[in-house]
Amino acid sequence: MVEKRRYVDLIRKTSLRITNARVLKSKNLSEVEKEVRADLDSLSKLLCTCVNRHYGLDNIWDSSLTDVLMEQPQHSEMSCENYVRRKKKESQRITPALPYKDSEADVLVL
Repeated sequence: MVEKRRYVDLIRKTSLRITNARVLKSKNLSEVEKEVRADLDSLSKLLCTCVNRHYGLDNIWDSSLTDVLMEQPQHSEMSCENYVRRKKKESQRITPALPYKDSEADVLVL
């Protein structure tokens, strides 16, 4: 998933902007937060689309990812990886393994 790495890197760079503004106690912090939130919304939507497409899930955007990124921008990469891990687990729950080997039966009898 090369796209995922690119989106995570862009999210990390965008999160760095809000971290720097908070550390430097910028005068226009609220404006920077609004801009960064809008950027993170669009980037998290792209990441969500990429991950859901990869795992064959419905493309439903989770706005809580943006909230977590705004609250803890220094942990942006870890937050994105946790999101991807959750989606991977979700995809594994949806497609259960067959209770038999393919060679044993051609038809599943209910």
